[in-house]
Amino acid sequence: MSAALPEFIARHNSHQKLPCCPACGKELVTFHEQRENICSDLKCRGPWLQRKNAHEQEKTRATQAALAEAALEQLRRTAPDAYQRTEAGELRLIVVPDFESELAPQSAERIAAFREMLEQLMSDALELVNDAFRVENLLCSYEPRDRDQSSLAIMNACGTCRGRCCRMGYQHAFITAEFLAWRLVHEPDADPAAMIGDYIDRIPAQSLNDSCLYHTTTGCALPRELRSGTCNDFLCIGFRPHMASLAENPDQPTVAAAYDGDGFVRFGTMDSDGNRTEITLDADEPPEPASA
Repeated sequence: MSAALPEFIARHNSHQKLPCCPACGKELVTFHEQRENICSDLKCRGPWLQRKNAHEQEKTRATQAALAEAALEQLRRTAPDAYQRTEAGELRLIVVPDFESELAPQSAERIAAFREMLEQLMSDALELVNDAFRVENLLCSYEPRDRDQSSLAIMNACGTCRGRCCRMGYQHAFITAEFLAWRLVHEPDADPAAMIGDYIDRIPAQSLNDSCLYHTTTGCALPRELRSGTCNDFLCIGFRPHMASLAENPDQPTVAAAYDGDGFVRFGTMDSDGNRTEITLDADEPPEPASA
């Protein structure tokens, strides 16, 4: 008697009926179709993707609402005055993630790898600036970053978070060939080698572990005009409920709550004059958990 067929072969036996698309009835053949329970036909997948996106957005809104409610409760117990001002509408509550790390010396290997990356990006950038069509696109894609300072509300929220989003720039600082090309277009007298050297010279002696090599305890070691568009433009999910309000009044007084996945670890308040106060939870007081 022959051995039984392996499970993955039996599952694809031509005599075995495959699951069908709930929208059109077509058999779901590929792994992805079966996993998602929808066929690859656009007329089926399009509405499915819209429903999936709406569902994910609703889940996100519910999670953010639960976090905000938990933050208010933690604020009530930790800083009653800030809680009362928030409840009265004097402070806008923004919930952000938390990042904690220790400073560590920059290794020569890391800096050498970063220089090598910059040299390759600069080579690509020089090709871009010689393409008139690409240059036109670059001019439409970036704005002079030194003219677009963050609002006080964003500064407070990001300062309270301490830069969790910076972790993703661990070795590249989000610098791209397109951004270097944009700089070359706007700085026609700039020397590419000197531009690379400037980035290298600005690397701090120490940066936070597991984060961008420009990430320090006081923020980014690069001035805004040298940071990538990603660094200057990105806002985390905690800002989504407040975009309209921040567009109308970017310097409104705020209280930011930093959440580490288990509870809230600190709050930061900032008034419309830029005066910021940080509230750290007592070590003997456990953070208030949040649930959706």
